[in-house]
Amino acid sequence: MNIKIERRIDNGKVIDGFLTINAEKICDCAENSAHALAPGRYNIYMHRCGQLGRRMPMVNFDDDDYKQVECDECCECHPLEYVDKNTNLPCYCPMFSAGNGAYSRKDGSILVGEYVAPGCLIHTQKHFDALFDRIRATLKRGAKVTLTVLESSNFKCRSW
Repeated sequence: MNIKIERRIDNGKVIDGFLTINAEKICDCAENSAHALAPGRYNIYMHRCGQLGRRMPMVNFDDDDYKQVECDECCECHPLEYVDKNTNLPCYCPMFSAGNGAYSRKDGSILVGEYVAPGCLIHTQKHFDALFDRIRATLKRGAKVTLTVLESSNFKCRSW
């Protein structure tokens, strides 16, 4: 399965785009501009996040390896006292996630949901759960999941 993120606009603080699977739009997405993934192709794997206390679809930067790779920062990531879907994780850890706003997210999260304003999404948990289930089912069947990040042909970068 290939998940594609097509970025539409970067206002200098957040990047808004949309996510497709097999050319079908699934949802909108938002990322923090300063901590967003570079355009390219990445592998996705499931990993238990100690902060969120659940398995999450994570981005793997090693092109040849689809195994669950735990980064050095994960081992040093000490659990915070209170964590919810809008909590900024203490280390850079790109993953798909639910969350309402990308402005304060410095952890590389790709937030999924329905666009309402630059960097702000609604119904994020519903869209994350649907995406999570598709990724989990694909990986369970032994198939690979990749993420392709593109800047659309009409991508606009605005600096304020």
